[in-house]
Amino acid sequence: MNRFLFGMHDTKEKQRKANRKGSIVVKGLAGSNQNETSVGLGIVPFRSERMNKYVATANGRKNVKEGALFRDGSDRNLVIAIDGPAGAGKSTVAKRLAKRLAILYLDTGAMYRAVGLRILEAGRNPADPSDVLPLLDHTEVAVQYEGGRQAVYLNGRNVTNKIRTQQVSGAASAVAVLPEVRKKLVSLQREIASNVSLVMDGRDIGTYVLPDADIKIFLTASPEERARRRWKELRQKGMNPDYDDIRKEIMERDRNDSNRSFAPLKKAEDALLIDTTNKAIDEVINEIEGLIQVQRR
Repeated sequence: MNRFLFGMHDTKEKQRKANRKGSIVVKGLAGSNQNETSVGLGIVPFRSERMNKYVATANGRKNVKEGALFRDGSDRNLVIAIDGPAGAGKSTVAKRLAKRLAILYLDTGAMYRAVGLRILEAGRNPADPSDVLPLLDHTEVAVQYEGGRQAVYLNGRNVTNKIRTQQVSGAASAVAVLPEVRKKLVSLQREIASNVSLVMDGRDIGTYVLPDADIKIFLTASPEERARRRWKELRQKGMNPDYDDIRKEIMERDRNDSNRSFAPLKKAEDALLIDTTNKAIDEVINEIEGLIQVQRR
């Protein structure tokens, strides 16, 4: 089980435990003078027999060494960046793609949602930096992988399901525009990507977080389709959402994400654009796998 943490409290103790478990601990969050990163020594590049065989086959070259991930024969990690607006299918595609390739999946949006939830629970305004920044030194977010699935912890509590509400989504969008928040979370995301093969999804992965990612994908869909998907998702969780409200919130988030001054939502120049409006999930994944094969030849 892999666990990645960021936060301020009891950092030495966390690092000691992390070293035993093979985890990464990133010290400091926005508002802190401590910007250094501390890495547990137990981490090794994430690789699997299935991934080795898949890439060796996709390369289509007999002279590629056994287990190599790239056509030049190197054994570095494979990093796939998936970006796009809310409801475009990023998380669903990224999860299934990671499972098919037998590599790690990192949902960066869940990190921002956890911070947003922290602000809401404290009764603060997530859109007001003076409300947000003082709380960050007292905020710890952990990403833990349990049975191959990502679980998110906020100050020791599992909030994986709690962060999936529309209110938390709005708070996440608000705190995500703050450079202090993004810089610290991005530091953690880059640290994880430097140690494991993974699929990472978000809104600025290919343009800002991992500009050198091996594969870049930008997913999109019509606002109506994205609202329908989110409505269906919330209904399945026992909620009673209003479709029109969801559509308005999605369009507002699109504006916020695209117009923020720091690391806005936009397609990387070298990313493959896929409109998922009328496509099945497996169809999208197959298209991405085809790109991986092409780039490995």
